Amino acid sequence: MSEKHEEDRSNWTVDDWTEYRNAGNTDFRGMNLEGANLKGANLCAVDLRYANLEGANLKDADLRYTDLRGANLKGANLKGASLFGANLEGANVKDANIDNLRD
Repeated sequence: MSEKHEEDRSNWTVDDWTEYRNAGNTDFRGMNLEGANLKGANLCAVDLRYANLEGANLKDADLRYTDLRGANLKGANLKGASLFGANLEGANVKDANIDNLRD
């Protein structure tokens, strides 16, 4: 597994994530993002398979066409997030806030 998948980026800011994503990085598989603040982040078409997003703040995030298969979203805040075309097969969404999801 590459170093990027092993590094804990839970303290990154939304600006850090936006810069990382805008640099062409779309492979976030298996990353530990527990408790990360991703409010309003552009994660459109990102591969988040098996990522740990437990308790993450994804409020108003753009998750369109994102691959979230097997991801842990337990207790995550997805309020107002856009999940159009996202794949949540096998994802753990227990206790996740899914109020006011957008297309």
